[in-house]
Amino acid sequence: MELTSQECRDRFQKYNLSYDDVKKYILILITYLDINLKEFSKNNSEVLPMTLNKGAKYNKNGGIYLFVNGPYFSNRECISFNDDGFIGFCGWADSKNAQPIYISFIQWCEYIRYIKKIK
Repeated sequence: MELTSQECRDRFQKYNLSYDDVKKYILILITYLDINLKEFSKNNSEVLPMTLNKGAKYNKNGGIYLFVNGPYFSNRECISFNDDGFIGFCGWADSKNAQPIYISFIQWCEYIRYIKKIK
């Protein structure tokens, strides 16, 4: 069963995560994305090989953006934490190509939830 962007948003909300968590744990999300994008590219021939642009971009209003490169594109939004609170996920990608991004986001939410429980 494939994940969806709404399931990712729901998990973020269900675990009571916030943009403070995003700022604090963004490097963990980048790590999950890097690992999963490489793994999916290696093991799924029907998925575009994508690489993560290292680092996050921040805007002055509090938005945080992550980008990927592919075989025929560069700097496409991967995950956007918009300053209005909306979390966007690779709207340009079909459901197969979005899976490593969704999986990374869910793993990251689980990680933060675990860290918050043990503190």
